[in-house]
Amino acid sequence: MQTVSAICADPLHSNGWWIGDYTCVRYCDGNAISLVAGGEENGAMDGVGGAARFSFIHGLICTRNRKRLYLSDHDGCTIRMIDLATQTVTTVAGSGRAETVDGHGYDASFIEPCHIAFDRSSSAGGGDGESAVWITAESLRRLNLTTRIVTTAHLDDIKLFPQASISCTPDGTLILANRSTMYMFDPVSERLTILAGSPTRWGCVNGSGVDDAQFSSLHSVVVIDRDQCVYVTDASNHQIRRVTLPAIIFQRLLTHR
Repeated sequence: MQTVSAICADPLHSNGWWIGDYTCVRYCDGNAISLVAGGEENGAMDGVGGAARFSFIHGLICTRNRKRLYLSDHDGCTIRMIDLATQTVTTVAGSGRAETVDGHGYDASFIEPCHIAFDRSSSAGGGDGESAVWITAESLRRLNLTTRIVTTAHLDDIKLFPQASISCTPDGTLILANRSTMYMFDPVSERLTILAGSPTRWGCVNGSGVDDAQFSSLHSVVVIDRDQCVYVTDASNHQIRRVTLPAIIFQRLLTHR
């Protein structure tokens, strides 16, 4: 392998993992590693298995039924899908041009899409919570996987830094880690509130929420709903940090188990 740039757990096999290896996707079953799609050369070509090409795989997620992988192609400025039954790669959205444009499918554009997460709020009304994804790029973008429509969320002029990452709670609340600040984003009201840290203070301080806690360079974030916590990597401080979710969020999580 070249560089492990993304990783995603197999939802149906406890020892299985998909690995984004910069320009290809591989599968590890705990014993052997096999190629799923892509190759050693970078590019932007749809196709089957090794005939497909990626530029730089960054985010990687799998549907619960293990039928599809979705990934953000950072340098290709696109969102791609892999049908796991046929290993067929298709581009879901993105023109390949590095610009911010909402629209349908290939008419939409991203600037270096990074992290990707399912929009669990789409489970309201009986949905499976996998009909849309959130993407961090130059801003927070949403892709409806059914209509292939890309829209931009309103973040009150908050600038997303290149390594901004996201994770979604089962009730649809989006947790956004953006440099030195942890935010909560309600996709229905588009309300953004600070969970912990500050956009104007950097450091390595444990404490309560906005007033005391400080981070330096937040990268990856994951929600562990059974623990009532969010875990995040603080790269510059070389630490894994834990943030306790507010009680109101945790109560909503309990109803979605």
